[in-house]
Amino acid sequence: GQNAVIILEYANMKNLQNLIQTNKDLPPSIIRVIMKQLLEGLRLIHEKGLIHRDIKGENILLHSPPNSGKVIVKIADFGLVKQQKREEQSITKSVAGTKTHMPPEMLIEDEEVDEEGNTIDMKIDNKIHVQQETIKTCSYN
Repeated sequence: GQNAVIILEYANMKNLQNLIQTNKDLPPSIIRVIMKQLLEGLRLIHEKGLIHRDIKGENILLHSPPNSGKVIVKIADFGLVKQQKREEQSITKSVAGTKTHMPPEMLIEDEEVDEEGNTIDMKIDNKIHVQQETIKTCSYN
């Protein structure tokens, strides 16, 4: 028979959700490093015409090479990724992902939301991650 070998990268800092839960007072410098890499990763994904559709703390892996003092961010779980063609704008209206981590506009019907076909994986308003339990707990900024 044939054997399959799966090689995975090790994320010794676990994921972003774990980091936030175990470190209530993260220094702004660490937050900046993580957000810069995360946004750069999302930019590259979007440049390729891909939409992740499940960005959340559990899918942001963190690794710090031993004795480096650096943090490397990896975006994981591409199971819901969709390819967007220029003429296809309805993909941004399709609902997929983890409901407690979706932006409110994806959970309600609103004809004015994303009329130009823009894709938003994450909204940032001075917080890395806000977990919403229901649409009623969400607030619009």
